[in-house]
Amino acid sequence: MHRLPRRTLGALTAVLFAGSAAVALAAPDRSTELTTANPTFEWDGGPLTGLILGVDDDRDDTLVKLPGGGNLAIKLTDFEDDGGEPDFDIRLYVADAEGDPQGEPLGEAITADTEQESLSVKGLSPGSYVIEVNAFLTFNGTFHGKVTASGGSGAGGDGGTADPTPPGGEPTPAPGTPPTGGSDETPDAKIGKIARKPKSFSGTASDDKGVSKVEVAVQLKKGKKCRQMTRKGTFVKLAKCDAPTSWLAAKGTTKWSYKLRKKLKKGSYTLFARATDSAGQQQAGFTSDNKKAFKVR
Repeated sequence: MHRLPRRTLGALTAVLFAGSAAVALAAPDRSTELTTANPTFEWDGGPLTGLILGVDDDRDDTLVKLPGGGNLAIKLTDFEDDGGEPDFDIRLYVADAEGDPQGEPLGEAITADTEQESLSVKGLSPGSYVIEVNAFLTFNGTFHGKVTASGGSGAGGDGGTADPTPPGGEPTPAPGTPPTGGSDETPDAKIGKIARKPKSFSGTASDDKGVSKVEVAVQLKKGKKCRQMTRKGTFVKLAKCDAPTSWLAAKGTTKWSYKLRKKLKKGSYTLFARATDSAGQQQAGFTSDNKKAFKVR
């Protein structure tokens, strides 16, 4: 499944409707301020519908004011759907003065999961942020959302929109990067030996805080085009051969495995793996340890 972030959707819209007047983004559906005295906010979102080709502009936006900075843990549960597959994506953005999302996501959770979806982003500066929820392969889907703040410095200021960049001029750390001065290491997943005609994949993972989960992705390359494996074992088109856009949950943590649902046909494949630690920090980037090409003959 190919998930396009909101910024990409905006670019596509500009191409498809060149020459039309610019339209301002809609105001957030709701807003809240999270402090040490009031660290949690819950809401019921939707209905949302994911449109054709995974390009959707139906979204649910929650403006979160975080005057004390800190960490945000976002969780979606209680999915309901009118005929598609209740599959939702979460992205967190910095908000501008009008409450609109700006730039690239600070974090995202786009792995298909029909029971729940969660995202954790650490080391956020005091300021305002937008939790954006999109639907995928979903028709009139609804959900229950919950966001919890932790590790902040208290209410601080007047609770208004703050500059997301701290006085020292350092930007908010990207997901998978520990705050300055921290000692939390990035989790590390490694892929083991791949059989000539694999029925499963396996490997190891490690982290100083403990591994919470491992995910894999499989791509099939034919010429200059790629297809990506879904949970059902089938392959769908990718816009380009690049980093995976959808991940599959492996079994186990420090020793993990993933059993294929269907036999792989002859062709050239690439297997990716990534780990997430107990603090929600996700492995970033790919090396020869967690990205391996192989052929099935």
